[in-house]
Amino acid sequence: MSRLTLQLWHASRQANALVMPTLMLLGEEDRVTDHRVTYQLYQKINPGLRHMVEFPTAFHDLLHDPMHPQVFAAMRHWVEHRIHG
Repeated sequence: MSRLTLQLWHASRQANALVMPTLMLLGEEDRVTDHRVTYQLYQKINPGLRHMVEFPTAFHDLLHDPMHPQVFAAMRHWVEHRIHG
């Protein structure tokens, strides 16, 4: 288990305590983080506070991935939705 996966696992144990809107971005070709742990974390966050966007051909480093324009667009859309409703 990678160190990052272990940290996600620990975070998932306290995810139900989150009180802030949470955006999770997932590169489906990510080989660093175990997707099962990511989904477990996501499922434990209050449904009204969570949102996940998956990028089918993206890897772990989404901000530098060839899909980064779509990643930034998803981030911008999520923030704008939070600000303007």
